[in-house]
Amino acid sequence: MGAPITFRPARPEDGPQLLSLHRRAILTEGVRAYPLEAALSWAWGLSARGYAGAMAGGEDIELAEIGGRIVGFCGVRGDAIEHLYVDPGFTRRGVAARLTGRALRRLAGDGRAAVRAAAPLGAEAFYAAQGFVRLGERLQATPGGRAIRVVEMERPLTTARSAGLWSLQAAQAGAACGAGAPA
Repeated sequence: MGAPITFRPARPEDGPQLLSLHRRAILTEGVRAYPLEAALSWAWGLSARGYAGAMAGGEDIELAEIGGRIVGFCGVRGDAIEHLYVDPGFTRRGVAARLTGRALRRLAGDGRAAVRAAAPLGAEAFYAAQGFVRLGERLQATPGGRAIRVVEMERPLTTARSAGLWSLQAAQAGAACGAGAPA
């Protein structure tokens, strides 16, 4: 088994690594769902300073690392997942699902009732597998100025408080009927 996935908050100095990963992900996966010109506008309109600006503007970006290498990131602002990208060399290893799960838990802990995502067309199936439902489509401008279609998705959340209350009620109900005690 390989090195474990670790997580940490992004720092402004991570910008160049995030930019490189972000572009590789778009140019590998984005071209499967969009014309090359749209993917290029999406990828090449980005800048390393943009991640520091996003963080300064309130976006919470969490990184996934394997062996000290950034292999994915997820950015959350308000009740929305703004960014979710995985290095193409590390796809299908659970990185995106773990980043998403961690973001959902943070949002639920903040008392959010639901989380939204504007999923690129190629990511709709991933988000659906994470419990998101399709609300519709809209056009979204890429950083390079071209418009691409994205899928508006939403997932209801169970807040940490209500999940804890449910667990307490379930434990009390189990204790009342003799269930849940070790044998």
